[in-house]
Amino acid sequence: MKLFTAFIVLLAFTTSSMQRASDSNRDILGTWVFERVELVYTETPDPEEKDFIDALLIPMLEEGLSYIQLSFYADGTMRTVVDAPEESSDELGYWNLSADGKVLTINSEDEADAHKVHLLNNSEMILAIDDEGFTMLMHMKKK
Repeated sequence: MKLFTAFIVLLAFTTSSMQRASDSNRDILGTWVFERVELVYTETPDPEEKDFIDALLIPMLEEGLSYIQLSFYADGTMRTVVDAPEESSDELGYWNLSADGKVLTINSEDEADAHKVHLLNNSEMILAIDDEGFTMLMHMKKK
């Protein structure tokens, strides 16, 4: 009887995990636009460096990202559209969300990038990129 109970608990856990991953795959489908960039410091930054980053670098990143749309399709393909004043492009690629929904891999023509998924639901996605001394959180919303 204990073995049967353990099997039922394991089956329920596995089904629940698979459902969450399946939900994440459905949630990512659609077109996403960048809203803002947030830095979470893992080390205490130099005050002048932090001022530079907050006053100049983040606004420049946010402006550049505001011209980009990412569209994810159910067949695993994706489209990256850049519509900036000086540059425009339309690239096709592939995406894959890990089974646990915590890593999004984006494959374009010349590279593959893996991003940590900090949050993903039907209307909001936050991708995390770790760097030396900080983690960059890229907040996106579904269009």
